[in-house]
Amino acid sequence: DSGETRARRLASRRCFIVDPIDGTRAFLKGEETWGHALAVCEGGEIRAGVMFLPARGVVYAAALGGGATMDGAPMAHSGRTEIRGADALVTQAGMRPERWIDGPPPVNRHFRASLAYRLCLVAEGRFDASISVGGVWEWDAAAGDLILAEAGAAVSDAAGARPVYNRPEPRLAGLIAAAPGVHGAILARLAPGG
Repeated sequence: DSGETRARRLASRRCFIVDPIDGTRAFLKGEETWGHALAVCEGGEIRAGVMFLPARGVVYAAALGGGATMDGAPMAHSGRTEIRGADALVTQAGMRPERWIDGPPPVNRHFRASLAYRLCLVAEGRFDASISVGGVWEWDAAAGDLILAEAGAAVSDAAGARPVYNRPEPRLAGLIAAAPGVHGAILARLAPGG
């Protein structure tokens, strides 16, 4: 954003964080796994989030303290407690051995182009984790972050800290989202600076 726009955004206590097409590659290929992500941020914390997949007619939503839903039905993470054999959404680059202590975690790797959708799939319990070890733009993560948290999943940056939004540089240091029993195991294996 321009200097003037950034100054206004940072001076506002509340702002919208929007990704009009999350999963651009999927959209361009004519796939159905792209969507519109919208989050309301107040004081660095996401207060409400929605991910709408128009090609599938699916809406994921959450409000802080109000739980997470898919098409109005409550959602919860998978409940998995073991990392070995967990189904994780992660890029091939994210599994490069140098990013991990003693090599990549023993997970079954899957991928979807839209980060917000990947986060919602973990919130829905269809996958056990979403691992993004590189920088992540706020607009890719904000809505899914709250949806995950309200579904009871653990969400942090790659260093284990809770993400803070509407920062001067709108980029997070990775995003690790998983069932609580898997989240810590992923962080423990991640090399510093992963």
